[in-house]
Amino acid sequence: MTLQELDYFAPGYRYSRTTILADVQQIPLQSSSLDGVIILHVLEHISKVAKAARELLRVLQPGGFIEHETPCCMLAAIRPYACALLGI
Repeated sequence: MTLQELDYFAPGYRYSRTTILADVQQIPLQSSSLDGVIILHVLEHISKVAKAARELLRVLQPGGFIEHETPCCMLAAIRPYACALLGI
């Protein structure tokens, strides 16, 4: 497994060589290219959470994992999208 960073910071931020600057709603990676995704305190800033969730699932390999953190108040807003996408 290799580390692939996907980040979005302010202009002028010094990125590492493994960082890809991208929008979570349009990830510039091939489908099924990641073993796992760690997304921390991002989804609460996205206006189209379902689109972002579909994009995360697209780049994830079958059997891969998504680890995410959002503030508790966002759970009610995000859960319907996650449940629908995951079929639960």
